[in-house]
Amino acid sequence: MRWHEDERSKDGKMRHPADGEAWKDFDKCHANFYIEPRNVRLGLASDGFNPFKTMSISHSTWPVMMVVYNFPPWLCMKPEYTMLSLLIPGPQSPGNDIDVYLQPLIEELKQLWEIGVETYDASRDQKFQMHAALLWTISDYPRYAMLSGWSTKGRLACSCCNYDTHSSYLRHNHKMCYMNHRVFLPTSHPWRLNKKSFNGKKELGSTPTVLEGTDIVEILKDFNNDFGKYRKNKKDGPWKKRSIFFELPYWSQNKLRHNLDVMHIEKNICDNIIGTFLGIQGKTKDHVNARYDLQDMGIRKNLHPWELDGGRVQLKSYVRNKAYPEGSIAEGYLAEEALTLCSRYMHKDVDTRLNRKRRNYEGNDLCDVDVCDYFSNRGSALGGKKKGKLFSLDLTSKDQAHRYLLFNYDEINIYIRRLSGYLINGYRFHTTKRDARRKTQNSGVTLVSLTPSYASSKDENPRIEPITYYGAINDIIELDYYEHFKFVMFKCDWFESDADKHGLTCVYFNKKCYQNDPFVLPSQVHQCFYVEDPFETSKHYVLKTIPRDLFNMGDHSQVNNSDNDDEFNWVREDMPVTVAEKPYKDLEKDYSDDLDFDETFFDYMD
Repeated sequence: MRWHEDERSKDGKMRHPADGEAWKDFDKCHANFYIEPRNVRLGLASDGFNPFKTMSISHSTWPVMMVVYNFPPWLCMKPEYTMLSLLIPGPQSPGNDIDVYLQPLIEELKQLWEIGVETYDASRDQKFQMHAALLWTISDYPRYAMLSGWSTKGRLACSCCNYDTHSSYLRHNHKMCYMNHRVFLPTSHPWRLNKKSFNGKKELGSTPTVLEGTDIVEILKDFNNDFGKYRKNKKDGPWKKRSIFFELPYWSQNKLRHNLDVMHIEKNICDNIIGTFLGIQGKTKDHVNARYDLQDMGIRKNLHPWELDGGRVQLKSYVRNKAYPEGSIAEGYLAEEALTLCSRYMHKDVDTRLNRKRRNYEGNDLCDVDVCDYFSNRGSALGGKKKGKLFSLDLTSKDQAHRYLLFNYDEINIYIRRLSGYLINGYRFHTTKRDARRKTQNSGVTLVSLTPSYASSKDENPRIEPITYYGAINDIIELDYYEHFKFVMFKCDWFESDADKHGLTCVYFNKKCYQNDPFVLPSQVHQCFYVEDPFETSKHYVLKTIPRDLFNMGDHSQVNNSDNDDEFNWVREDMPVTVAEKPYKDLEKDYSDDLDFDETFFDYMD
């Protein structure tokens, strides 16, 4: 119970609630409570669940749990240290009436704060008067309304912005939309002046003032709590009740009275974002009503619906990509056939770097895993219309290339094309011959593979360690299997490497290795850069590079400090338009006061 004071690391880093401002502010306000570290710090968590293991039965049982924060983080959330203080039976949620059930608990908390209870401390063999305090509650957003009394639906649903919440009613969706989040940015942030990327307006407002507990007490001093199933009290605005927690003498002075369960927020937001991007039926928020609401708001003009004859509308495709990634073997029949071909021609007695890597990772042969994993990243050749010249490989190189492909994909007869450059995964690769006549270097490659290391010839327990190989691209060839499959391969010169006394990696161009295994797939390697040692021409130092399509967005993203007239294009020009039936709804009725939280907050955060 004294861990938070005696054993907690106090280096200024956030590891425990005791490191937070709310805890420290509570100690400043209540010095008598702070003096005794054995006094109990509590948190209250509540949510409903179905005890019958099936969602087909409508039932909701509500436990109210008490968490002890005196313990270290690895103990305070364990079931054996969590107290079940209340179990509210179903079948319905207690809703706003949860305060009725909380009355006995609040009475005990008041007694523990004001009087305390005589307690025996076995570690010190002494008795002391122990007190307890409730620091905050933990819940998801709908349950926050039940515990705090602030309504989380309608026009003033945001508890942080409270009376300054900027809300808009979407008349086609009958939803509320909240779009003033830019007020929390610094006043000089470029997004405040960016109109087209948001709601079509500049944001010049200031951050809303948070309601302190003392302010709430003053606002609700004459509030009449009216519990019961048929309670209907809308005249009090966003307040549904005066929370029973304000009966605790210290509650109004707590800096942080309610915490939100991040799991629920992350899950709901992620579902809606992914559902919209992928166009999942029933999950997407990109539909006809949403497009009409954009039209009413006067934003995203390139996404507005076009009305056609016959009560139909045409929608341009959204930014989501319904097509398969370019070059990937994503079609079901193709993936299945590729796996069959690979399994048919797999030879377990021939070992390559790729095959070792797969067995080391998975513990089995390549044919037991999905081949698509190794061909999911396909690139494009550099050059003009011809993109490479036809040529013939010598027998040795042909056998090496073909043997390597047998462990990945196979069709027996091949056609071969030589390339001088290749683009893949954001890298631009050249052969050493092409690099020789240029001022830039794009031929260096590095490959990391798990490889067994044997201490001796009798070693039966080899150590499997990641080994980094360094090389340069000697040749780039495309193997065409009857125009059914095409695969590009890098033929590389691999060099011996070591680390100098400063820990820098260096390779020796005059010391080649693995000459019988020169081929790799472009998707397996990363690019590196070699710097020649000024005193030893065959010695080169290795510098790692990053893909060219990765950018450091920074704080300002791609937004200027102006109005930014260059609006981001949300329309895919390479996708067909969608034709849908024009919806009919009673647009004159305003449903905003009847909106339930579960339909609004996570569905239409903008």
